[in-house]
Amino acid sequence: MAYLLSLPADAVLDAFRAYPQAARPPLDYHQALLHGPSLLAVAERELIAAHVSGLNARGCCPGVHQATGQAFGIEEETLATLLADATIAPAGERIEPLLRYAGKAG
Repeated sequence: MAYLLSLPADAVLDAFRAYPQAARPPLDYHQALLHGPSLLAVAERELIAAHVSGLNARGCCPGVHQATGQAFGIEEETLATLLADATIAPAGERIEPLLRYAGKAG
């Protein structure tokens, strides 16, 4: 939600709680995007999501992606370093160009 900086950090979660029927489509999309079939592993996609969420610094998103990334095998230290400074995070040759690109778009 980097484009809605005037909203409180947890505004999206509040909206989802208030209108659960409207929350289902974006949550389904999120699930398909991060956990559906892909050339990237779930852990790699969660690493990218944690990076962009960290850059946006909004609400609980960085923590959720960090925890999910860990559950799928990303080292806690890698995630912490990535959130602190993506330029030095040991993400690997395959993911580093994607992190740079996502950082520009995020």
